[in-house]
Amino acid sequence: MSARALTAIVVLAYEGKTYTVRDVWDYAFMERDAPEQVAYGMVFQWAENNNACDCNRAAFIALQCDDAFPVMPCGHAITLTEIRIEDANGNVVTPVDAWSS
Repeated sequence: MSARALTAIVVLAYEGKTYTVRDVWDYAFMERDAPEQVAYGMVFQWAENNNACDCNRAAFIALQCDDAFPVMPCGHAITLTEIRIEDANGNVVTPVDAWSS
C-alpha cells in the first residue's frame, strides 16, 4: 500500500447482521488534496454516492465477507452504521469538506 493511501473501514448492516468491509484509495495522483479532503470524498462515496446503493454494498460484502451474500438490486436496505478513515499507518483521518468553504 502506498504511503498516500487511505482506507475506509465501513460497517454495514443487513437483516440483523453486520459486515465490515475495507475500501482503499491510493490518492498519490491527487497531490493537491490533503488527506482530510480525500477522506471527505470517501465518506461521501459511502453515504451519498455509488457505494450508498445496495447493489454496490452487496458486492463489497460478497467479495470481502460472505461469498453467499445475494446480488441485490438498487435500493437502501443495507445500512451504513459506521465509517472510519485511516492512513497507511493506522491513524484516523478526520474528513474535512474543503470544497464548500
